[in-house]
Amino acid sequence: MEKRVPLDIIASYLSTTEEVIKAVYGHFSPDFHAEVNDAQKTDRDKRAAAAQKKKASAAQAARSEDDRLLDSALPGYLTN
Repeated sequence: MEKRVPLDIIASYLSTTEEVIKAVYGHFSPDFHAEVNDAQKTDRDKRAAAAQKKKASAAQAARSEDDRLLDSALPGYLTN
């Protein structure tokens, strides 16, 4: 199942039915719970994007604060 061999071939090789193969070995399939894995990946990607945006916003705020402090500490220094 991991190698994507068709279930009918596996069932024939093991002298059983596709239903038995699915019931007993279905968790070895790469598609097992694919929807859940996709949802988790999407959620993880959204959280990473939000964290990156928050980090960029904080960095911009820190640069703005540094500029403000520099301007208030050195009034007229750079203009003379």
